[in-house]
Amino acid sequence: MRITARPRSLHDAFHAKGIGIVGVQAARIKAPGFFADHQFLAVNGGTDSSSHGCQNWLGADLEVSTADTAVRHASPRILLASARAARLWSDICVAHAVSQMVPDDELDA
Repeated sequence: MRITARPRSLHDAFHAKGIGIVGVQAARIKAPGFFADHQFLAVNGGTDSSSHGCQNWLGADLEVSTADTAVRHASPRILLASARAARLWSDICVAHAVSQMVPDDELDA
């Protein structure tokens, strides 16, 4: 996965400010999984549409690897990941807010 200009700009800005954990909604990454660069490890929830999708960015300074991280729940609107490393021991939830009226059966999708 390559990082396009807008996410790269966000990566650079968060890294410059020393922000180590970032939740991103509307990431639009199709496949769940992980992506690492020199600044962040991205945990992708995945999405089956052209919208939604959540990501959790963990700063490289936290020294968290894919081996330290697990996706506990992933859907187009909710990502729950756990990180178990020396500098970070946490469960982190990123949720994509409902932006319009949707049927109840789609709220947890």
